[in-house]
Amino acid sequence: AREYDWPRPATKPIVQPLPAAIEGTYRTERGIVCEVTIDGTTLTLRLNKQSPIVFMLQEAGFVSISVNASLQFLPSMAAATAMVLKQAGQTFRFEK
Repeated sequence: AREYDWPRPATKPIVQPLPAAIEGTYRTERGIVCEVTIDGTTLTLRLNKQSPIVFMLQEAGFVSISVNASLQFLPSMAAATAMVLKQAGQTFRFEK
């Protein structure tokens, strides 16, 4: 766990309404489908109809509260057209 800095040190979430632009369906070049929904300050991600993963916004970006994963929206949260998911040393790019 130490090698991967897991679990992450506790940091306070940023409490702010999330922009509607990040919601929607995203896909990889290989056809992996990801559904992003927001509920106030919480983001939920569902990959290929698997159980949802909850993310909170922190200083370093979106961080999962249950698995070792992070999200970044490109070019920005307010104008999201792509998303980068980092999990278990792998990086996945999704396009809206």
